[in-house]
Amino acid sequence: MLNRWRRTALLCGLLVGLMGRGALADGGSVNSSLAVGGGAGCGGAVDAALTIVGQSPSVAERPVDVMLTLDTSSSMTAAMPALRAAARHFVDELDGRDGLTDGAITRSRVGLVNYATGAYLQTGLSSETEMIRLRIESLRASGLTNIGAGITLSQWQLAHSELRKVMLVMTDGMPQNAEAARTAAQSAKGDGVVIYTIGLGGDVNDGLLREIASRPEYYHRASGGSDLEAIFGSISRDLAGPAGTSLTYHARMAEGFEIVSATASAGSVSFDGTQLVWEQDEILTASATVSYRLQHVGQRNGPHPSHATARFTWIGEDGLPMGAAYDAAPVVITGCNLPPVANAGPDQIIPMTGPDGARVLLDGSQSTDDEMVDLLRFTWLKGEAVLGTEIQLAHSFPLGAHVVALEVDDGEFRHRDEVLITVTDPFPPVTVLEPSGTVGGGGWYTSPVTVTTVARDNPGGAGVDWTDVSLDGGNTWDRNGGPVTISQEGLTVVRAFSADGAGNMETPPVEAGVRVDMTPPTIAVNSPEATDYADDQFITLDWVTADAHSGVASLTAALNGEAVWLGQRIDLSVLGPGIHTLTVSATDVAGHRTDVAFTFAVVVTYESAINLKHRFYEMGWIDSSGIVVSLDMKLEAAMRARDRGQFDVEANILEAVVAEVQAQREKHVNTQAADILERDALYLLGRRG
Repeated sequence: MLNRWRRTALLCGLLVGLMGRGALADGGSVNSSLAVGGGAGCGGAVDAALTIVGQSPSVAERPVDVMLTLDTSSSMTAAMPALRAAARHFVDELDGRDGLTDGAITRSRVGLVNYATGAYLQTGLSSETEMIRLRIESLRASGLTNIGAGITLSQWQLAHSELRKVMLVMTDGMPQNAEAARTAAQSAKGDGVVIYTIGLGGDVNDGLLREIASRPEYYHRASGGSDLEAIFGSISRDLAGPAGTSLTYHARMAEGFEIVSATASAGSVSFDGTQLVWEQDEILTASATVSYRLQHVGQRNGPHPSHATARFTWIGEDGLPMGAAYDAAPVVITGCNLPPVANAGPDQIIPMTGPDGARVLLDGSQSTDDEMVDLLRFTWLKGEAVLGTEIQLAHSFPLGAHVVALEVDDGEFRHRDEVLITVTDPFPPVTVLEPSGTVGGGGWYTSPVTVTTVARDNPGGAGVDWTDVSLDGGNTWDRNGGPVTISQEGLTVVRAFSADGAGNMETPPVEAGVRVDMTPPTIAVNSPEATDYADDQFITLDWVTADAHSGVASLTAALNGEAVWLGQRIDLSVLGPGIHTLTVSATDVAGHRTDVAFTFAVVVTYESAINLKHRFYEMGWIDSSGIVVSLDMKLEAAMRARDRGQFDVEANILEAVVAEVQAQREKHVNTQAADILERDALYLLGRRG
């Protein structure tokens, strides 16, 4: 079957090149690229290659001041030609490494000190290579070996340098004073000078020269004069540094590919079928390539990553690790065909969202084929009914369990998978309590109340299965009980909950407080009592109201039709003699009303009249004690006449009392007192006999 991937591979080969780059801090760089062949037949091979390109930094970018500190003692006579050639080569290397071989070292400088019995400055730090060459050519051997003097003189030349300071010390023998050499070297290194040492021949103190060098590896041993040029050249290259060191490339193949061969233009390469490792110590201004062949061992067409991982690492000039990682390069494989695998997705349990059930996403995107999935034909089925032909299909399912099948067809093979879709009812029923009865005030009923439970399930749900009702706070429940009648007065809390056929239980139970009050309030009058009161008395109105259920909402009271209040103090002299009625009315919250009428009598006696006369005198209503004495005498005389049965005499005396009060009205007796005293005298006059 010629598919679009095979056509693509036939039309054009794909070459994937992925780049990695790392620049050193002072101009050196290491660039890399990974190229992988774009396509292969089923079981075929593709070639891959990693190319590394290094560019060393130049001394123009990393300038340095170097003092050549050379041994010209008499023992160097035979080696002087080789020494002069090596020193010239060192200068030429620096000149070439600045990028321009023009007789001038850009930004860097070289000075020359030779030492024998003493130390001698041939030239200070200079960039002019011709002059430095001439001073090198003038060197001749004679004298002893004073290494310390040479180091000290070179340190002085470097003292004011603002560049990197380097000293190259070469000798072929034992120093005159080893301790002086150590001290001079220690001073120079303390001043920031990096010291390289070279020992020529077999008569040198290796331990001392290694100690003088800034690092043990900065000491070089030359067996003869012919080695000097190579050592001097190596040190000159060290001054600029390689583009990178410790280069390592590690590649691990993706599933479906194996390495069958590998070669490298430099360094060493090893592989074991699924992994490849290439290593190289360093790279200067040069390139290196590792090439390897991959064999396809899979069974699927289409684009596949050739590498699971591919990473190139190296150490930069500054000693920091650097690296480049490559994404998996795709390779298009053609000529393989396997049956597709249908995947209808995991079983789904979906809560219904409405009366029609739930809308469910059927997802066949995890179906696989050796071609791309979108080349497959998809068919969703429920029984024999076709639901749709999309990879992902949204379809509505009612409440219940539904088996749905997915068929995938790549034109040659067909595969079927099933998924169980269960639409559940997550919603419990809702119970409503509906009380009915005679409604009073404040939410109270004034008659027995019938409570009906009405339970409803969500549309399309499993339906109400049962309802429980409780009238005692949930201690006992009556299942599927009919309407309940509440005749007990007070508060009754009705609780109810329902469950549907899916087992969803309503929680918490719905509840309603039913308040029944069929009894009106009570009124008990404590004061006044059912007796006769003398008009010189005071009474305090006192009654008690009570309502056992809804409570008293309002209370009114009237004495002879005039409003009064609980605890009011009544002056009976003002109220006057006669029959009086106290009416108290109470209404409870439910609306029940109780009215109580209570009667009592006020009478006048000689004692009360006498007492009132004295009260009025104390109150200032009578301002003459003589009048008080006169009225006392008359009232007491009238009382004695009554007691003797002389009623006519009593009457005459009472009339005299009235006359005296009238005569003193608004003179020594104010109007209020006169009215009451006249009234009481006339009352006693009317009762005589």
